[in-house]
Order: sequence, then C-alpha cells, then structure tokens
Amino acid sequence: MTRKLLSVTTALLLSVSAAWAQTAIQEVTHNPEEAVGTVSMTYGDDNTPLTVGTTTLESVQGKKVAVTVAPAEGYKVVAVSMEKAAPEGAIRGKFSIDNTSDRYYFAKGNLQATTSDLGETWTWSFAEHQWDYLGSGGINTKLTGDGKATENGTVDLFNWVGASSSWTGNKASGLSCYTVIGYLGKMDGYGVVKSEALKNDWGNLPITNGGNTANSGWQTLDEKQWKYVLDTRNSGSTVNGIYNARWTLANINWDGDRTWGLILFPDGVTIKSEEASWGTINAASAYTSSCSTAQWAALEKKGCVFLPAAGERRTATTVSEAAKNNDARGYYWSKKSSDTNYAYYVFFKSGDINSNNETYRSYAHSVRLVRKVE
Repeated sequence: MTRKLLSVTTALLLSVSAAWAQTAIQEVTHNPEEAVGTVSMTYGDDNTPLTVGTTTLESVQGKKVAVTVAPAEGYKVVAVSMEKAAPEGAIRGKFSIDNTSDRYYFAKGNLQATTSDLGETWTWSFAEHQWDYLGSGGINTKLTGDGKATENGTVDLFNWVGASSSWTGNKASGLSCYTVIGYLGKMDGYGVVKSEALKNDWGNLPITNGGNTANSGWQTLDEKQWKYVLDTRNSGSTVNGIYNARWTLANINWDGDRTWGLILFPDGVTIKSEEASWGTINAASAYTSSCSTAQWAALEKKGCVFLPAAGERRTATTVSEAAKNNDARGYYWSKKSSDTNYAYYVFFKSGDINSNNETYRSYAHSVRLVRKVE
C-alpha cells in the first residue's frame, strides 16, 4: 500500500472526551497533567505503522489537547503521544551530564544581575537571548570591592566565592571585583579552602524569569559534569553525518549581529548538513561552523544551546572582550574549586577548548545554569 501524508490540525480544548471518531476523520485527545510541548503522531496500515514528525503546541498548560487527523483512505492513526514543555527560562533540548539516566535543560541565556539602587539590592534573571552578553557594557566595570556599584545597570560576569569566605550578602554571589594590584591580592575574601564548593550556588538565587523563587531547581555544573557534556557524553545525536555530536565552535547571526561562541547539541537529535555551514564537530577549530539568522532559529527550536564568548574581568575596570571576531574567548564557571586560590571553569577560543581549566577565584566569568528534567 502506498503511504500518503496526513492533513493535521490541532485545537486546544478545556474539556474534551477521549474518542476515536467512527468516520474518515479520527480524533485523539490527550489530557496532560502539566505543560504540553510536542504532539507526536503515528499512522500507517494495520501491519506497518509509520511515524509522521511532530506538531509543536504553544501555551497549553493545564488544558486538554485534541489532535485531529484526516488519514488517506485505508489508513488510521495508531498512536498519539505528548511531551512536557521545557520549564520557564529553559531551552527545550535535553542533556545528559553524567552516566545516569537523568537529563537536564540549559537556561535560555547567561545569568545576569541588575540593580537600580547602586547595588543595595539586585534582581537576578537570564539574558533574553542565548547570544546576549554585556562584556565591558552594562556595569561589569562599575562594581566596587564591597559588592556595590558606582552606576545602576546589569552585570553578567561574576567572581567565584568559595564556601569558606567570610563574605555575606551581595558579594557571596560573586558581585564584587578585584581591586588590588597583582592577580592574587587578598584571596581570603573569595574563600581559601582547597576543593570547596561555591558559597552561594548561583542556581539557589531567585531568578525572576526562570522559576521566580530561590532553590527552584537551577544549578551550576561542576567540573566533572562540564567535562562529561563536552568530552565523553554519548549524545546519540547526528550532526552533518557525525554521530555522537556534542559541540562545535561557531559564529551565529541574529538579525545582522554576528556573535562567536560554543554550540552544544542536545541528546537525541538529527541535524542535517544544510541546516548550517558546518565546520569541525567535537574538536577545536577557528569557529568554523556558521549559522544564518534563520538557521540558528531552527537549531534553537531543536534544543541547541549557544554559549557566547563573553570574555572575562581580571581587574575592577577591565574586561577582556573579543566576542565579535575569531579572537573571541569564553569563560564559564564550574561550582567546584581545585586549590586554595583557584576554581574550575570551561575555557574556549579559536583552536582550543578546555572543559576543566582553573584560574583565580578573583576573576569574573560568565555563568550558565541547568535544571533537571522532571
């Protein structure tokens, strides 16, 4: 029997009884307990079912969903399944971060902190887009040694503060700066115990567009988890014919603004050669993968994550910034330290990537959080 495509429509209903219509039009209703993200339909003849892609549904929390299909003569719908939508503030792609069966979402953008009262209080949020970064903009160079700011605005580069630090309040979350000449200076404020965890894991903060309460599930990856994601993860994904694709150094375009950084491929996706201009995958390159505006929008819908090369702050007033060309460098904190003066971080640049490098805690880097798929 020659298979034919189905005509598919979707409707959102507050109350619908599950039913199979006894006509050429067959209706299936699925009642999700939580948010719904994707409807997958299978059709075929009685002996050989065939999968038909997916239909993405928007804003259907707490509602029943009716999927109506008009099969060609002699065919019937044999299965309908649904998938929860990603939580607020998350990219829909699912990532393994260790050898367990657990999967995690990445946040939709780098962590930011904003003040309107010169640092007396801060509001935590995710950047609006994955490619957003402030670099020497915002107030990354306007912080003072006491966790306050000389101007109002937004920060997206944070110091690493160990659990042994005596700092409290704003500085405990990395809202400080390096003010002493010389790279080490007085490290006691950043914590001085070997192999300690963060004093305040950034995921424990009340992130307004990612859960709105403290301890809402977001967390910072440790150095072993970063290494797993980048170096050893069995993603099961195929990108441009490369199986177990995990990442590529790339430049992406969004409405004419091109940004350099690291693309992470989620588990279990297939991305074809024509969906971007692909360079090296799973190995360092000179940011040889490239995406147009439309191509990146499609990749993001598939759950791809982009970490912009946002530079780092080493002194109170200087941010090394090169995210607009092939000299771009990215620095992302882990939540674990390696020595009395150092903490782990992910580093990448043209031709190089290191999943568990280490540097002084007094430096300020980007933060990208994850949360477990429930």
